[in-house]
Amino acid sequence: MVRLHDIRTRLIGCIVLLLLSCTQTEASKIPNIQFLQGRPLPTAPISTAKQYRFTEDMFAMRNRIFWQALSSFKDRPDIHYLEVGVYEGRALLWVLEHIFTHPTSTLTGIDLFASGDGEFKPKEVYANPKDFKQRYFQNINSSGQKQRITTHVGYSQDILKTLQHNSYDIIYIDGCHTLTCARADSLLAWSLLKKDGLLMIDDYSERDFPDVHTAAQELFQKHQHSMKVLHTGWVLVLQKTQ
Repeated sequence: MVRLHDIRTRLIGCIVLLLLSCTQTEASKIPNIQFLQGRPLPTAPISTAKQYRFTEDMFAMRNRIFWQALSSFKDRPDIHYLEVGVYEGRALLWVLEHIFTHPTSTLTGIDLFASGDGEFKPKEVYANPKDFKQRYFQNINSSGQKQRITTHVGYSQDILKTLQHNSYDIIYIDGCHTLTCARADSLLAWSLLKKDGLLMIDDYSERDFPDVHTAAQELFQKHQHSMKVLHTGWVLVLQKTQ
C-alpha cells in the first residue's frame, strides 16, 4: 500500500522537475537585445554610382544594421567575409565598398542561383533564374575588385562543409528559408566563424519566417555559452566569444 508520505514526496519531485524544465526552456531563448535600445541607428552610406544592375533594393532596410554591426571591421587588413545567398550581390558589394576596403581582405559568396526548394518562394523568382546569376557576376565585374571575391555556385549545405573552420570574421546568412536548410546553414557557419567574429542571420522573424527563427533558437540553445547576442531584429547579430 502506497503511503501518503510517498505520494507527497513524488508529487513534490514532479513539481521541482517541471519548474526546472520551464526555467531551462526560458533561459535558452534568444534574449531581445537592440543595438541602441530603441534609438534610431546611425545613417549608413549607400553604394556608389558604379554600373551595378539591381532589380530591387532589399538591402535598404538592413544597411543601418550592417553599418552598426560592422563598423569596427572597417579598413582592417586580412579579414574575411562569407555570405550565403548573394542574389544580385547588393549586400556583398556594400560590404566590399564600405567595410572590407583593405586590399588584403576577401569576400566569399555562395548561391544556388535558382528558385530554391520547399514552400518558401521568394518574390524575386524569375521565369529564367539565370537572370539574377548573370546580374550578380556582371556586378562583381563592375566592382573593379573581383580578384578579392570568390563565388561558389551550389547548395550551401554542401559548400560550407568544404570551407576551413575558424576562418571567417563575418558570416551573413540569407539562403534557403526551410527549417532543414536554415538549421544546417547556421550550424555549419558557426564552425567556420573565428573567435570574436559575427554571425548575421537574415529574416529573423517568428511571424514571417518561423523556420529561420526556430533554427536560430536551436543554434543559441547549443552554443549559448560561446556567444553574445548583439542585436535582435530583422537581422539577428551574434558574436562568437570562444
